[in-house]
Amino acid sequence: MGEKIRVGIIGTGNWTETAHIPAFRENEERAEVVALCDEDLSRAKRVGEKFGISAVYNDLETMLTNEKLDVLDIVTSRGEHYKPACSAIAHGLHILTEKPVGHTLEEAADLAKRIKGKGIIHHVGFTFRYSPVVRKAKELIDSGVLGTIYHVQGFEQNGQLVDEATPLPQRGFSPKTDSGALHGYGSHLIDLCRWLCGEVTAVIGQAETYIKHRPVLENPEETMEVTVDDSTIWLCRYENGAQGVMQASKVAIGEYPGVEIRVYGSKASLWLRLVVEGDGYDRLWMATRENMEFRPVDVPNDFPDNDWPRNYFSLLVRDFLRRVEEHDEAPGSGDYFDGLHAQEIIKAIEVSAERKTWVDVAEFTAQ
Repeated sequence: MGEKIRVGIIGTGNWTETAHIPAFRENEERAEVVALCDEDLSRAKRVGEKFGISAVYNDLETMLTNEKLDVLDIVTSRGEHYKPACSAIAHGLHILTEKPVGHTLEEAADLAKRIKGKGIIHHVGFTFRYSPVVRKAKELIDSGVLGTIYHVQGFEQNGQLVDEATPLPQRGFSPKTDSGALHGYGSHLIDLCRWLCGEVTAVIGQAETYIKHRPVLENPEETMEVTVDDSTIWLCRYENGAQGVMQASKVAIGEYPGVEIRVYGSKASLWLRLVVEGDGYDRLWMATRENMEFRPVDVPNDFPDNDWPRNYFSLLVRDFLRRVEEHDEAPGSGDYFDGLHAQEIIKAIEVSAERKTWVDVAEFTAQ
C-alpha cells in the first residue's frame, strides 16, 4: 500500500488497551492507530491521551467520514459487532473484529453475505490460532504424523466467575445483550478444533447457569438474574469420523484462563496446553505407539514474557496487516467465514440443548 495502514478502533475498553493498541504499536512500521471511537467519549479521550492518539469520537459515522482510514478494528462489547461491521463494509474498509462476528447467527450470516466478493480483507480475533504450539500441532496433523484422528478433546475452563459475589456488567446478564461461556470461550475452542481437525457435522450439548443471581458492576447494591450460561458441555462428530468431547466453563476452580486440547490418532497423539502458569503458557506434548507416555515437544518462540494476550495478539495483527498489504483473500485465514462456521456450530449446540438430542450442523449452514 506504500504508506502506513491507517487504523481506526471502535471500543476503548480494557482489551483495546492491553492487546489491540499494543499489538499495532509492535507493528508500527506497517500501521498506525490514528483514531478512536467509543460511546463513552471520556473513556476514548483517556485512552487517546495514554497512547498519544488525538482524534477521538463518540460517533462512528463521523469518524469514518472525517478520517482517511484503511482499517476498522472492532473491539466493542460482544453483542455489538454487527452495526460497526456494516458501516465498515459500506465504506470499503478492511476489518479486524473481535469474536463473535455477529451477536446472532443471523447477523453473522448477513455480514458474510455483505462482505463476499467486495475485496475487503476481514479477520476475526481468534487469538489462540497464533500460539506457536498450535501452529506446530497443525503442521504435525496436516503432515499425517497422527494417522487417522479418533478423538478430539477440548476444554476452555477457569474459575473467573466461581465467586457468587463477582459482578457482571449490566449488559452481561442476558443472551439478548451479551453471551456466556459457550459464546465467549466456546467460540475459541470450536474454531481451534475445527482448524486443527476438520469440519464438525453433528453435536449434542447441555448448558447450565450455576450462579443464577449476581451483583451489577455499575451498581453493586443491585442484583439481577443471570440467564447466560456459566458452563456448556457438548459432544460432536467430525466429518472424518472423529469423536469430540468439549467444555467451556467460567466456574472451574483450579484453572487459569486458557485452552487445553488433546488429539488422539491411530499413530500418535498430541496434547496442547495454553494455560498461564508460573513458567509459561505455551506447551505441547506427543505420544506415539512406540512410546505411549506423553513427552514434551520443543517449540521455540521468542515471547519476551508470560503475557499471552499481547504476544498472541501481536502475531495476529502482524498476519492481518500482511493480508491487507498482499490483499490475501485465501480462505481459512480466521476470517468472517470461519467466524460464521463457529457460530453455526454454536447455534447447533444451543438447539440440541433445547431439543435434548443430536443436531446436524448442516441445519444451520448459511452458505
